[in-house]
Amino acid sequence: MSNNNTLQERQILILRYGWDNNSCMTLEEVGCLFNITGTRARQIQNKAMRKIRRTLWGKNKAKEILLEKQLTFKINKVADNILFIDRYLNF
Repeated sequence: MSNNNTLQERQILILRYGWDNNSCMTLEEVGCLFNITGTRARQIQNKAMRKIRRTLWGKNKAKEILLEKQLTFKINKVADNILFIDRYLNF
């Protein structure tokens, strides 16, 4: 993140998502700290996230998350099918 994002972008992401103290801030609160509007804070946040997504790490992380979600969906689908069979087809 430090190679691709400016200091302001990094700080906005850290404050917005609570990466430093697990306390998330609203866009308005972040904007107040930087003397910008909440809308401008959102624009900077979106730009920073777009930069991260375009890096090799971001692309690999997105693939990893997608695979986890697909696996979770498959597991949930199998569990739902088992519950359906148990409930309605076992006599």
